[in-house]
Amino acid sequence: MACSPWLSMFRRRPDLIIAALELGPGVRLADLGAGEGYFTLRFAKAIGPSGVVIAVEPDHPRAALVAERGAQAFLAIQVVEPAPDDPLLPGAVDIIFLRNVYHHLPDQPTYFRRAGRYLRNGGRVAIVENRPIRWLTRIFGHATDPATIKAEMAAAGYELVAEHDFLRLQSFFVFRPTGNLPA
Repeated sequence: MACSPWLSMFRRRPDLIIAALELGPGVRLADLGAGEGYFTLRFAKAIGPSGVVIAVEPDHPRAALVAERGAQAFLAIQVVEPAPDDPLLPGAVDIIFLRNVYHHLPDQPTYFRRAGRYLRNGGRVAIVENRPIRWLTRIFGHATDPATIKAEMAAAGYELVAEHDFLRLQSFFVFRPTGNLPA
């Protein structure tokens, strides 16, 4: 069933996000703020059995649900409950992905300087975040201005490598470290 044009602005567009990230076999991806696994499960299917998706979720019941859903689908998913200021990944990854989580993180530049140690050479950070749209922000309150994300990621030692505009209410940026991340 097709979405009405008005409701289509709320679509998550996982197919386009996965295509934009160029996921393939063997990729190691960390899904920060995995929630109940909406993207986690889709990433695991896109990556296949030779890759790994690490669902990083601080809420224990949600983390357990992601683990259960992954096991039921026979997908390569590891679940991690992070520290407030560190994702505590069990190893290096190619992509750190977060959707509507950026605004929840404490001191984002410091967080991503720390998180950068988990990126493999050539690794990327993909951030999908609600834009502060007047009525939407008043109702839900969870948004970050795209200019703020770009400035904070630059302060953390990252450069913008891609900006996608197919999400109507969200910004979608991909960053990579510029070299040695500042301490």
